[in-house]
Amino acid sequence: MYIVCRSNDEEYGNVITILHAEEGEQSPFLAVEDAKKQKRLWQQEESIKVRFIVDNQILTPLGLDKWARSEYDSLPKCGECYRLLHGEVYNNAMSDSALFCSIICAARHLDRQVEYQNDYEEFYF
Repeated sequence: MYIVCRSNDEEYGNVITILHAEEGEQSPFLAVEDAKKQKRLWQQEESIKVRFIVDNQILTPLGLDKWARSEYDSLPKCGECYRLLHGEVYNNAMSDSALFCSIICAARHLDRQVEYQNDYEEFYF
């Protein structure tokens, strides 16, 4: 999860920072949109230059978008519906390492694995 905050950095001046946190936006895309919104609002209040900082690096708006895609790709996702995993996760008896966002996704995956195994056994045995 991510939080977005305004601050004044000694080296870079006015900055909008995206931080990893236990609470906050669940998607890096939402965090980037929030950061861009914060910048627009701050610049409406004052005519100032504002920079973005993520992972101790200054990023452009395009750099923020690239960071969000890269960050999203690295996050754990449900083995069935591919939603981001957070909080409670589930598994099933036939999934080696896959995790699921809900009991429903775990059951769907299990059903598909059983069907595949039955089809395979019918064809080869």
